[in-house]
Parts: sequence; C-alpha cells; structure tokens
Amino acid sequence: MLATDRDPRDLRPGPHLEVAALDVARAPLPEAAFDLVVARLVLQHVPSRDIVLRKLVRALRPGGLLQVDEIDASYEPPLLTPDPRSESLYVRFLQAKTAALRAAGGDPCWARRVPLALREAGLTGIDVHVHIGVRHARDPGLRLQLNHTRNLRDRLREQGMTDDELDRVARLMQDPSFLAASSVFYSVQGRRPAQGRP
Repeated sequence: MLATDRDPRDLRPGPHLEVAALDVARAPLPEAAFDLVVARLVLQHVPSRDIVLRKLVRALRPGGLLQVDEIDASYEPPLLTPDPRSESLYVRFLQAKTAALRAAGGDPCWARRVPLALREAGLTGIDVHVHIGVRHARDPGLRLQLNHTRNLRDRLREQGMTDDELDRVARLMQDPSFLAASSVFYSVQGRRPAQGRP
C-alpha cells in the first residue's frame, strides 16, 4: 500500500505501508497500477481537479475501484449559539472560509458533483454515501474548523475578517453550549470497467 501527501510528515509508514511525497496535480502517476485509489479531502482544493481525476482513473487497473471523499462546505449552519451576534460571527467566518477556498482555485461545493464527475470519467457502478453530523466543542470536525482560524488566518484576513473576529470565533467554537451542523460528507466510489480504457 502507498499513502501520499504533498507534505507527508504526519504520515507514518508501516509493515505494509509506504509513504511518499506527491503533488497529485503535477506529478505523473503510473497507469493501470492500482486496484484501489482513495482521494480523501484533496480534489476540491485542486484547481485542475477534473484533469487529476482522470489521471487517478488511468492509474487504476481494469476492474479497480476509485473512492473520492469530499465535503460540501456550503451547508454548515450554526444550530445553537450564546447570542445572535455569535451566530452572525460564525456565519461570517464560514463565508470567509468559502471565499478563501474559491480564491485559491478550490470549489467548496464540488463534493455534490463527484458522482457525475466519476461517471463522466468513465467509471461504472457509482455508489454514493452521504453523512452529516453535529459539531460541538469535543467534535474533531469542529476542531478542524478551529484550526482554520490559525492556519488560514492570512487568507481569512484577505476576505475581510479581523484578528479580533477570528479570536472570538475560535472562543465560540470552544464554548460547550455551541452546536453547528457539519458540512455534508460525500464518499463516492466508482469502478474502472474491466475491459478497455475510460
């Protein structure tokens, strides 16, 4: 098995797991080399996602399976906040995050188009699973949002958020009374036809 990332420092090799640095948007991939390819939370960030998707399909052996996991970040509404001002702040943060993703060439809504993209890339037997949850102070998904207030700070400021607003929304997400709907998580699978090339 092979696990790749542009920055693989957090990936740990194991007895049957090789780890490698790979920029899937730029690096070539071997053709017809894998029985299974999983692209998790990456393609919506890649401006050339349609080209990369076709490259992933070509990397499958005939009969191989591609799984694409993405989130649709257009639906993440706050459900319970301490006050209306906090609700507005969280919504503003979500809007800024979406705008920052778009400014970098990403598509925060691409997840809902993955089934069609896989079919158009020649895959068959498209299977879709959708999950939505509730974010709260102990939820890993909300901790990822919290991390965005630090890691994406410059990009969020470019979208008009201030440091004070980012600090306040970070405190809000750590408030035990805060609840929000998660983004919609899509897990989509398709199979390369056993005969011929897509």
